[in-house]
Amino acid sequence: MFLFVVYYNGLFFSKQFNNKIIKNNFFEISFIGLIITLFLAQILNILIPLNNYTIYFNIILICLLLFKNKKIELDISKNDLFIFVIIFFISIANIYSSNFSDDLNHYHYSSILNADTSNLIWGLGSLHPLYGTSSIWLIGQSYLNFDSTRLQDIHITNGLIFFIFLSIFLSELFNKLHEKKKYLPILFSLFIFVLIKYTRLKEFGIDRPLFLIFYFLIYYYFKYINEIKNDHLNWHFFIFCLVLIGIIYIKVIFLFLLFIPLYICYFKKLNFRFFDNKYYLIFFILIIYLIKNILISGCLVYPLVLSCFDFIPWHNPQLVKEFVFSNEVFNKSFPSYEGLLSNNDYIKNFNWFNTWIVRHKVEIIEFLATIFLTFILTYLSFSKSITLIKKNFISKNIFIILFIILFFSVSIFFLKNPNIRMNHHIFVILLLLSIFYLINKFELKIHKKIFTSIIIIILVFNFSKNIKRIHQMGYENNPVKLISSKISNQKIYYLDSFKYYVGWYGKGPVSNKELKENNFKKIFIFKIIY
Repeated sequence: MFLFVVYYNGLFFSKQFNNKIIKNNFFEISFIGLIITLFLAQILNILIPLNNYTIYFNIILICLLLFKNKKIELDISKNDLFIFVIIFFISIANIYSSNFSDDLNHYHYSSILNADTSNLIWGLGSLHPLYGTSSIWLIGQSYLNFDSTRLQDIHITNGLIFFIFLSIFLSELFNKLHEKKKYLPILFSLFIFVLIKYTRLKEFGIDRPLFLIFYFLIYYYFKYINEIKNDHLNWHFFIFCLVLIGIIYIKVIFLFLLFIPLYICYFKKLNFRFFDNKYYLIFFILIIYLIKNILISGCLVYPLVLSCFDFIPWHNPQLVKEFVFSNEVFNKSFPSYEGLLSNNDYIKNFNWFNTWIVRHKVEIIEFLATIFLTFILTYLSFSKSITLIKKNFISKNIFIILFIILFFSVSIFFLKNPNIRMNHHIFVILLLLSIFYLINKFELKIHKKIFTSIIIIILVFNFSKNIKRIHQMGYENNPVKLISSKISNQKIYYLDSFKYYVGWYGKGPVSNKELKENNFKKIFIFKIIY
């Protein structure tokens, strides 16, 4: 049902803004539709709660539009239908076997619940600093769920992006194999990496959906922007920008990615019409992002202190500073430190590095081993011939983009956020740079038997790991039972007449702590905590 919603949201969106009838395939439209659905959820939640009525209305609206058009458009080939079935069963196994993210108890579930039960609460960041981040992925999970099955639907939304992503890449790999497209080794490596490393929806949280979107951006660039030099480029560049903004909506630390569209405009020499509705939409979505941040936290870009407005009644500068500091302390593994330094001294001058490396060395080794294995499998499938090529497929502009991303990412990593699970893209970029070198230097040959065998083995690997988990669970799929040991009795607190709850499972709005000094009032339909 959720695939039905996101596919037709993407299809009708494309028809509305694409007047040149440029076709994307079924899976690409579904991915675009998922991004559009996330934006729709964010915009709606400013005014209304994202309860069952919103998803019902979306489904009814799609049915009415289909009835008006008098046909159901499912542009999917027989090959893609076969891929659909294979990836569907792999995704179902992931959903069926999945436990919950560790952050569900922290703030994820309560964020989803708050959006389900209330429109956007101004000053919501006062109840919990992580509410201030307001990731659009959690808002999207609130939109794509039904109240009675909310816990299961969290897995289904994660499984949905996993399904669409794998389907896109597998479809492209096999459909373009006979054309010997130069970007196939890039897609192959990303596909293999995801299947090996992303085997548990429990670990998805909001980070892995973000990286799947980032890998889709790479796919979209090489398929539609790198080679195309005609009028269609404007449409594909527009989609590229929307997807990129979706990444920023999920995690603000990727704000620096906004340089990519500007740089593409420069070296592709793109011309834009001033009165183009497509770019008005991009401007509108960016404005909504800033408005949402201000209403929740009093900051244009939360938790960037320089972007905050002290005169806004619901902004708490001390809370923001403490949040930024405590995040850095935690990410630099201070809880594992056994020395005499204070937390303030510990995070300075790389005093944290030795403790951090001991804490993360196994994870780093596993990640590097996965990257190395992915490179070897890619090399075996597209081994080089002895023939050097004269013209580079990967232009210097791509290297410039990747090196800038790498520079900012590594800088943020060592300065503020040395958390491996939030920085998969650093390892992936190193993998891609290695593959780019092969593509640029040598004429690559596709070894179809090895190529096909590796894909089958990796698909079976991912599927079998989750079947084993299902077996260990006694073939029981019961999300409520899985979290029963974590459920605590909620405590009720009041801000004047405003009731909220401490405890993650149950009624909303939910918080992790009591803030007695705050006040509450309601203006029209908007609740304000200040």
